[in-house]
Amino acid sequence: MSAHFITELICLAGTLPIRQGRESLVFRHPGYGNLLLKVPRRDSLLLDRLDRAGRKPRLLRRYRAMAHWAWEYEEYLAAIARNGTLPDFMPQMVGFCRTDLGPAMVVECATGPQGDPAPSLADLHARAALPPDLPRLIDQFFAQLLDSGMLVRDLNPGNLVLTGTPRRLVMVEGLGDCARLPSLRLFAWMRRRNLAPRRRRLLRAMGLPSTPFAGPDAELQRGAEAKKRTDAIPT
Repeated sequence: MSAHFITELICLAGTLPIRQGRESLVFRHPGYGNLLLKVPRRDSLLLDRLDRAGRKPRLLRRYRAMAHWAWEYEEYLAAIARNGTLPDFMPQMVGFCRTDLGPAMVVECATGPQGDPAPSLADLHARAALPPDLPRLIDQFFAQLLDSGMLVRDLNPGNLVLTGTPRRLVMVEGLGDCARLPSLRLFAWMRRRNLAPRRRRLLRAMGLPSTPFAGPDAELQRGAEAKKRTDAIPT
C-alpha cells in the first residue's frame, strides 16, 4: 500500500454510505474494495452530549465527535498487547485518511457469503432473514468477548455483522468504555456481570429466547449460589 493511499484526498460527497451508525457514516473505499471508511457523523450523539450541562469524559472534551475513535483505538492496542493479535470479532484497522467529508478511519470490510459487505443483525432481523444458528453465533461472540477482556459501550444489533467465511459475528462499532472510572477494565467479574444482561437484551431484540449460557450467565449463577451458601453459614 503506497504513501498515495495515506495522503490522497478521497471524494465521498454525493456517495451514499453503506450503513449509518450512531457515531459514524460507513463508506466502501473507492480504490480498495476490501476496506471501509468510517467518517464521524456531524449529528453525532457525542456532539449532542457535549452541548448538555454536566461533566464530560476527558476524551470527549478533547476529541469531540472523534472520541469514539480514541475509545476504539485503545481497545485495539489492549487486544494486541494482551493477546498478540485481534480477537475474531474485531475487524482489522488499517489507519486513517483524508476525505472531503472529513477524516476517516480505515478498517477491514467484513464480508458476507457473496463477497459484499456483511449485513448487520438489525438488517437481517428487518428482512426476517436471521440464520437458524444465530443463538450459537451469539454465544460464541459473547464467549470471545468475555475471554478477550475487551470493553464495549454500544452493543446493539446494528453494530454486529454476520460474515460469510468463516461464519462469525464481527463488531464494527461501539468498542471501548467512555466511563471516567473504567472499573470493567480492572475486574473480570464485573465484565461478566455487565455482559449477562446485555446478552439477554440482544437475544430479546432478535426475537430469540433467553437461554442459559455457559459464560457470563453461568458464572453469575454460580456466584449467586455461592453467596447464598456463604450467607447461610451461622456466625
